[in-house]
Amino acid sequence: MDPWVAGAQLAWRYRRIIVALLAAFVVAMWLFLLVVVAASTGGFSANEDASAGGSSITCVGASPTGVGLSQEQADNAAKIIAVAKKLKVSTRGQVVAIATALQESSLNNLDHGDRDSLGLFQQRPSQGWGSMSEVRDVVKSTEAFFGRAKHTNNPGLLDVKGWQQMPITVAAQTVQGSGFPEAYAQHEARSVAIVEAASGETGLCEQISVGSSEKWKAPLPAKGLVRSSAFGMRVHPITGASRMHEGADFAAPEGMLISSMSSGRVVHAGVMSGYGNLVIVDHGGGITTRYAHMSRIDVKAGQRVKSGQRIGAVGSTGQSSGAHLHLEVRVREEAVDPLPWLKDKGLDLSGKGT
Repeated sequence: MDPWVAGAQLAWRYRRIIVALLAAFVVAMWLFLLVVVAASTGGFSANEDASAGGSSITCVGASPTGVGLSQEQADNAAKIIAVAKKLKVSTRGQVVAIATALQESSLNNLDHGDRDSLGLFQQRPSQGWGSMSEVRDVVKSTEAFFGRAKHTNNPGLLDVKGWQQMPITVAAQTVQGSGFPEAYAQHEARSVAIVEAASGETGLCEQISVGSSEKWKAPLPAKGLVRSSAFGMRVHPITGASRMHEGADFAAPEGMLISSMSSGRVVHAGVMSGYGNLVIVDHGGGITTRYAHMSRIDVKAGQRVKSGQRIGAVGSTGQSSGAHLHLEVRVREEAVDPLPWLKDKGLDLSGKGT
């Protein structure tokens, strides 16, 4: 008898056993992959505290609790990243998309929103983003966000000239036109963690010990925490040009003492164009803080400083219209909105506006 025929007859005779074995193999592989993903990401789960052995996978600048995604959120994040890779979008573009979806929908495919907004990106059918079913289709809505969808002519991220050099919150806002344009910045750190966890990219995040985090302290006394200008696009008070304000300003009297918000090493202590007298402190892990327009500087480059240590005094040097502290927080040299970033660290500098 032909061996192929004999094999087919045996396969048919034991088909139930073969099907059962195949099903068991598929289930086993699925469980194995879940374990691998959970171990490598630090928590594609509903548990917000994904720490193990005193540390968790987190992004530089994020609170050390892991990415903490539910299964639905993880699935949606994976789909966004898969679409991005298909379109050959860089990891930075993926971070912008994830940050946008976190702000708009918490990475849940919503069937509701403001007016007729729907889906991960809260796109509106009435604004030309597609039909109700299209904006709730994760693949199609993601393609639309990037500006590469067939069902809409609305421009997306890839149509924005120079988006790669924009702060993430600005890049997201150019697509979304949100009424809260600064809100995307607060999701940057977690978005980077999610992109690395879901895509397997390395170098975007690092393992940070939960026990090593210290309490961040205000750079000014309480009476100096009067916000005079927020992070974001604004008309510059000196030049009159519309430009990105990469920090937060606090009006304070000339000579009020300024302290480092966390321990680190001073990497710049001197004049820098526009900033006037500027101190930059490197806190490690890609995090730096900048303190500008000082009347005097009390530290030197290379010096180690502790949290709360005096580094200078409030002034109005450089491009400044009055005595104040210009405060910046940078993650891997990209400016982020310092107020939500520091609030995530347990330091609330919201104060009061002038």
